[in-house]
Amino acid sequence: MSKIKELQLSSDIRGIAIATKEFDATLTVEESRLIASAFVKWLQKRYPSKNISELIVGIGRDSRISGPELTKEFIKVLSAFGVHVIDFEMATTPSMFMATQFEEFNCDATVMFTASHLPYYYNGLKFFTREGGLESSDIRDIIALVDEKEELPQGSVSTIEVKSIFERYSRHLVELIRKGSQSEKEKPLEGLHIIVDAGNGAGG
Repeated sequence: MSKIKELQLSSDIRGIAIATKEFDATLTVEESRLIASAFVKWLQKRYPSKNISELIVGIGRDSRISGPELTKEFIKVLSAFGVHVIDFEMATTPSMFMATQFEEFNCDATVMFTASHLPYYYNGLKFFTREGGLESSDIRDIIALVDEKEELPQGSVSTIEVKSIFERYSRHLVELIRKGSQSEKEKPLEGLHIIVDAGNGAGG
């Protein structure tokens, strides 16, 4: 079994993306490449009625410095297999799920590169479909499809779009607040003093 199995943390994948004096890197572009290939195979099983070229997968990342390199490799593999990719660049985890719900993006699945609250040298992957976040059993199934000896297709053969989801997701949040406040005001929070600690996340 691939060492990637050791990177599963319940319903996501996490590892050391930047080597330190204490830790070796365990989630590099090589692991990203292998996981991407396994994810394509998993998607083909999940959506057997769709041709691979019909699949739309969105990719997002938080502000970690290892994110661009890991997502670039992941996207390259998806595209080489023929998957239509939307690169959302920096995004938030909830917005990546909503990319499967918003009609203008119409993603069959999305992947968010993040390690939540963990230190900067970590990174990880969270997976979503239109039904929600993948469960532990789904992650195990993806990892089981990892083939370290596999020769992957070379070159980009599908569409890669670069889009931002922030504006659309912000409108969604505004709609939720207006609805939840049960107020007819356009700005139902006006006059309130609200403190937001975005930490080092994409919104920080």
